[in-house]
Amino acid sequence: MSTVLLANVLIAAEWEVELHKVMFPGEGEKPDHEWIPIVAGRGMAIITSDKKMAGWRADGGRARRAIEQSHAKVFFVRSAGLSPEDQAHAIGLAKRHLCRCVKKHAGTYMMARIHTKGNRIGEVLVLNSGGDTKTQKRYGSDVA
Repeated sequence: MSTVLLANVLIAAEWEVELHKVMFPGEGEKPDHEWIPIVAGRGMAIITSDKKMAGWRADGGRARRAIEQSHAKVFFVRSAGLSPEDQAHAIGLAKRHLCRCVKKHAGTYMMARIHTKGNRIGEVLVLNSGGDTKTQKRYGSDVA
């Protein structure tokens, strides 16, 4: 499935979308640990179907460290068996939750899953976030 098709559906729904290949033209397959800090530094959330990014094995653990160190906000969406329209529908339903997660976890990293099927479609489940205390690690940082 093409991410361009998904982006076009989201753009038609008036989302501000920037594709990886447009942000980094001509650079081929840029490793995750190199582009994540750049995107996070621009204050952008990342929506991806690459679940490997959450694990320590991706890029030899460098992708996960890049997420944590750059305070990136990463949302995973399922792509297998879903059309771009189905994915965009789930992301659209999750928009309010996405914004709340980004605000709640300001100042730290966050990884979450957007549910794409069933009666939980559009719900966001925070998988992991950072913080200084146990409470912040579990529930995220509040924004003043």
